[in-house]
Amino acid sequence: MFYVFNFANFKGADFQHTDLQGADFRGTDLKGTNFKGTDLQYADFRGTDLRGANLQYANLQDANLQYADFRGADLKGADLQDANLKGAILKGADLQGADLDFSCWPLHCGSFGAIVDNRLISQLIAHIVRLKVEDETSAKIQNLLKKYANDFCSYRDDVEHI
Repeated sequence: MFYVFNFANFKGADFQHTDLQGADFRGTDLKGTNFKGTDLQYADFRGTDLRGANLQYANLQDANLQYADFRGADLKGADLQDANLKGAILKGADLQGADLDFSCWPLHCGSFGAIVDNRLISQLIAHIVRLKVEDETSAKIQNLLKKYANDFCSYRDDVEHI
């Protein structure tokens, strides 16, 4: 099914456990909306206000989340594999237990203050220690972080220990 909700106001709506695959929510006000356990695979949330939304265990695989505002949103256990988080604001968003494999982590101030778990920390560190660096200081930092990168490897069978 394909739903188009552009620029609608669903503030506080309850979509819990609904199939909204491919839904187009661009520019929609979804503050405080309940998407717990909802299938939102391939959904388009570009520029959407999701502050305080409940997205626990939601399927957001391949979702377009560019420039969405997730401040204070609950994304515990959400499946964000292959999701596009470019420019997303994650301040205060709870991503504990979320799966961000093959997605993009926003490297701007909007991701400061996101609540994460050991898996995501070790995953980000695993990427840092695999960068090729030329200077001695960066190489020392990478060396100090290697043991944390290997924590991520224990979560995945297809990632080689360092």
